[in-house]
Amino acid sequence: MVDKSLILRKIEKAESYLKQIRQKKDLGIEGFRKDRDLQSIVLFNLIQAIQSCIDIGAHIISDSGWETPGSQADIFETLVEEKVITKPLAGKMIKMTGFRN
Repeated sequence: MVDKSLILRKIEKAESYLKQIRQKKDLGIEGFRKDRDLQSIVLFNLIQAIQSCIDIGAHIISDSGWETPGSQADIFETLVEEKVITKPLAGKMIKMTGFRN
């Protein structure tokens, strides 16, 4: 059975990472380009947010007893097949896994 409290905690973490990124956008593109530390902070938070989404998908698949995906991108394909997420959302999530790697 899917652990809803675990999923909610992971969603909260992902939202927290995205909030950290949003807080940095006021510095502007030029400030971002010049500041390696800022780039690292944004990259770290983006990777963590992506990983949270991957973890959520993997947890749902595992606890539901569905076939283990062969790759992180396949996690989102499985979620589409099982009607957990839409195909357009899966496409975005798959692109995220490509960015992360």
